Amino acid sequence: MKNLFTLLSLLMTGLMITSSCSNDDDYTATLPIYSDVVFTLNGEQLAAGNIPAGSKVNVTLVQDRKGTNIYRYEYSWSCEGVTELSPVKSSNTNADPTNSFVAPTPGQYTLTINVTYNYSGNGGPTLTDGYAISGGSVTYSAAGALYGKATITKNFTVR
Repeated sequence: MKNLFTLLSLLMTGLMITSSCSNDDDYTATLPIYSDVVFTLNGEQLAAGNIPAGSKVNVTLVQDRKGTNIYRYEYSWSCEGVTELSPVKSSNTNADPTNSFVAPTPGQYTLTINVTYNYSGNGGPTLTDGYAISGGSVTYSAAGALYGKATITKNFTVR
């Protein structure tokens, strides 16, 4: 009787161990996929070649796919020759990040957005190869086991 009880206990333990592992969720971080950088003025979208000098323009980094298992995004925005651009913005959400700037003089400009991702999952994602967006590019790099980086550039013309 004692042997039967031991055997049943071992079988039940084995059944519990194998069944508890079968429904594990995947907590690997996935990076956002960016589709464009969009400029707007007074709610109207502007072409990258039709930005008026001296106007405060809103800029949005549009995500085609949101990231998952990332608990913090830090965006470092830079564009030589513009004013009123907030250099660093942090977020705990995966909403499309926004900023604004004034380009005082006509000419060619390049907006650069460097993003640092802090993973909250079980590890970093498989990196996506860089790709082109309209008038710019997106590149990803592995920075460490707990965070990664992306660089987005967008060329635009101020008239």
